[in-house]
Amino acid sequence: MATEHVMLSYSWSDKPELVRKIKTELDRRGFRTWMDVEQMSGNVNRAMATGIEGAMAVLMCVGSNYKKSRNCEKEAGYADQTQKPILTVIVEEGLKLDGWAGVINGSRLYFDFSSPTNFKSRMDELEKELKRLCPKQTKRRGSVPVAAAPKGPLRRRLSDKERRDELQKNLRDFEPQW
Repeated sequence: MATEHVMLSYSWSDKPELVRKIKTELDRRGFRTWMDVEQMSGNVNRAMATGIEGAMAVLMCVGSNYKKSRNCEKEAGYADQTQKPILTVIVEEGLKLDGWAGVINGSRLYFDFSSPTNFKSRMDELEKELKRLCPKQTKRRGSVPVAAAPKGPLRRRLSDKERRDELQKNLRDFEPQW
């Protein structure tokens, strides 16, 4: 299952439009990308594992809600455990990398996308680092095909809203019910 993509790990509550913009720009620059709203269906843990295991690198897009999310912590922890290159992308101004996100990032390089005025220069820096880490990556373009997503019963393509609703339903099963 060597799809060799860049996986974007993020919280839906932390500037998803910025994460999608980063994904679109990576696609445009020739990287294959994997993002949950396009490739995740069925069992959430299995889908996250598939995305990480097929990744050449993982972008950990961190905001305050990402740091609070149990699922984001599991996802980033598994990427770290499987020794995938992790690049931290800061999506919220003034964010402090502490707690489990600080431990995973450690002394690694991070990219601050919290200011919209620096987007192009940050993308150039991110692209340079991804090319260094994943030299084979840029030979392919676009997102990972849906066929690379976890296998399940065939069904029609869901709209963005339907995918979000399905993922939120599945995520509720994994969040503590207090």
